[in-house]
Amino acid sequence: MLLCQRIASRAPRPLTIILIALAFGALAFLYSFIGFFSNEVNNIITFDAFGSLTPQEIGGHFLFGYIVALPTRNLKMGVLSGLMALTIDADHLLNAAGFDLQARMGHSVSFAILSSVLIGLMVSQIFRKVSVWNEMMSTESSPSGKKKKTMVYSKSVHNSLLSLEKKDIFSQYLIITLAAFMSHIAYDVFVI
Repeated sequence: MLLCQRIASRAPRPLTIILIALAFGALAFLYSFIGFFSNEVNNIITFDAFGSLTPQEIGGHFLFGYIVALPTRNLKMGVLSGLMALTIDADHLLNAAGFDLQARMGHSVSFAILSSVLIGLMVSQIFRKVSVWNEMMSTESSPSGKKKKTMVYSKSVHNSLLSLEKKDIFSQYLIITLAAFMSHIAYDVFVI
């Protein structure tokens, strides 16, 4: 087993999966603006935005992305990785709009590292806020009027547990983002 059961079973809800994938695509789009500041001779790659939206292209990127998440043994993580492998192509939108800039900035190693760290940080913050919300809700009274029993930790033990969970979530999503990036590049190489 590659991941412990506790981490592999902790997956986001379907709406959160879509939002994380869209955030990754937004990062790719924003990163493509760096192409405006490039000193290199701009080789304009003719890109037909609608011609590349074939079922083979979409299905291939999604399938390659899904396959790299199989070690998690979690359907939601597979779907997330597949969607992330699709949304990285948002870096083509400026070229499709006719701007003269260096293409495929979101397909660079620097983008892979930066986006993996940013997605890891973003998702760990989301899960931290959700866990704090769940903890607050569990201490409220139940419908029968009796208080629920909760374990009370000392502050130092509680903070160390939260920081350990946060590091686990950060590293899990960092790895998933890197894997989705690599699967996208692998499919691009496979098709060429």
